[in-house]
Amino acid sequence: MRVRAFGPFLVAVTCLALSSAGVATAATAPAVVPRTGLFFEAVLPTTDGWSIYLRGGGPHRVELDIANQELAASYVTMNYSTGGRVGANGIEADLGRFGRVDLRFAAPPEKSVVRFPNCKGTYREVVRTGTLTGQVEFAALAGPRKVDLEGVEGTIRGPTKGVCKPVQITYPPEPPPPAPGAAVGPRAAAPLDYAPVDFLARRRSSARTIDLYSVGLGREVFDLAATTTRRFGKVLVATSVHAGRGTEGPGVAAHLTRTGPPARPSAATLRVGSPFSGVGRYRARPGAPPTWLGSLAVRIPGEGKINLAGPDFHAVICGYEEPRRERRCERRVAPPHTA
Repeated sequence: MRVRAFGPFLVAVTCLALSSAGVATAATAPAVVPRTGLFFEAVLPTTDGWSIYLRGGGPHRVELDIANQELAASYVTMNYSTGGRVGANGIEADLGRFGRVDLRFAAPPEKSVVRFPNCKGTYREVVRTGTLTGQVEFAALAGPRKVDLEGVEGTIRGPTKGVCKPVQITYPPEPPPPAPGAAVGPRAAAPLDYAPVDFLARRRSSARTIDLYSVGLGREVFDLAATTTRRFGKVLVATSVHAGRGTEGPGVAAHLTRTGPPARPSAATLRVGSPFSGVGRYRARPGAPPTWLGSLAVRIPGEGKINLAGPDFHAVICGYEEPRRERRCERRVAPPHTA
């Protein structure tokens, strides 16, 4: 899953995909056409407590993810996304007031060809790997940072060639619900407590987008993050605060309590510890959009206190057994940030 900035920063969110137990069957999916663009990725040296991940796709997209995980209870991630150039020899992008990216291979990179065993035909990808040189500048919470690279490895993938007809895993249909009045055994009751569940809430305005996202199993939330996204010229900046996972200290694990059918709950309550505060309540009624109300809020560095519930939020809860159903459910929430 999902990548996922704070005044100006971005939040990266951990995605969880769980499959239902049972026997899976195989089916042939539509052919995949070749990708003509190049894709770059590199993990840069940690600087002043910030971990840095740089990726580019395109040729016209560059993203810089930085994360500060020094706090045990919660942590902050930031993302800068803008136009740029990924070429066979490196990557470059102008982040405007927030910095710049200018990296290239110090020597001709090693080339290899990757073939995909689950593809019929000659589908393959060229991979270039080598040592990078150059500079990356970015604005973190404590001010501007500059990284001079020497000896860091980067990878450029693509383009792909050939046609792929992949094998897609499908799952048996869901069993019918029990008849009214029928006894419900432990296995039938389990989905309410153990089914994977995503929760999404989003508020859009002309100035910014606010996202709240959690992923978990039953009542336990594995990852929860609040993100604000704003545009500064050609640069889209997202800043995220991730909830703590521990039960000691200021960070208290998040809990999402649901009532109703596992895949389409009629009500839910979300409680999160510091740096979050308050409570959010989800309600779904026939013939009306779901509501997401309450006092839930968070303080995002550089943004101040941000409300995370209210009548202007769109919200959805997705209980799922396979990624395809998860994505179909998530599309029912408001479109992604375009602030």
